[in-house]
Amino acid sequence: LIGGQGEKSLIAEIARTMARPPAIAPTLTIRGTAELIRRCALFIGTDSGPSHLADAVGTPGVIIFDNSPGYTTQVSKWKPLGPNYLAISSASNPQEVLDCSSGFLK
Repeated sequence: LIGGQGEKSLIAEIARTMARPPAIAPTLTIRGTAELIRRCALFIGTDSGPSHLADAVGTPGVIIFDNSPGYTTQVSKWKPLGPNYLAISSASNPQEVLDCSSGFLK
């Protein structure tokens, strides 16, 4: 799990809900974050800077977009440009995220 200083409590909350303890990275530089993501088999995250870092370093990803009006337009405008990405709605449940992710991990 990665995030900035302001997201520490959210990261801790997410970690508590996981069946296995996740690796939690300290706050990293942009280059450090890119290198960490490069070493991952899959990136799962929101439509934010790290999703574009994942694209830049070639790590496939499932990108979660806000399920607000104009969702389709937002996805087409802001999703990473690489071919190894699947955009899903924030209305998706964890099983849907897992199902989308499994296609990248075969």
